[in-house]
Amino acid sequence: MRGNLSHSQYKQILFIEYNPYFNRIDIIKRIIYLSKFLETIKKVSILFFNQSKHSYYLVDIIKGNYSALPTNYYEAIKRFMRECKSICIMDENGENIFREEKSCDCIISGLHSDIPSSTIDYIEKYLTIYRVKLSNISYLATQVLLIIDFLNKAQNILYLLPKL
Repeated sequence: MRGNLSHSQYKQILFIEYNPYFNRIDIIKRIIYLSKFLETIKKVSILFFNQSKHSYYLVDIIKGNYSALPTNYYEAIKRFMRECKSICIMDENGENIFREEKSCDCIISGLHSDIPSSTIDYIEKYLTIYRVKLSNISYLATQVLLIIDFLNKAQNILYLLPKL
């Protein structure tokens, strides 16, 4: 099992919601709450359209503390990418993250719906991307967050074990 886990430590996650009619603020509140308990992920960001303000907002969360600022959609993505060497994009048609070794330090996932292909094309202009999935099951954003944190912790433990 040890050889199948990626050697990456995922340090940041960006959840993107492109749909301008998104109104599930409860999801954002849950992610903010859960970020307090993350041990290995340094920063979680959420990019979504705020209907009442008629603008995209970028929420940056570090250990439960957050800031939310209005932003341009692509500028927010570019700002996130500055801190990444390569990116794993969660995609239901991607490769199983456990089978293929990927060297990503950042992850981008859909918040409530899939990431638009135009956004993926934009990211691919600047960085190497890998399309990955956790399994054949679709996960909620909150589940993705906790699973990735667990994978980072498990990886730290598995490197201490002798090779079989």
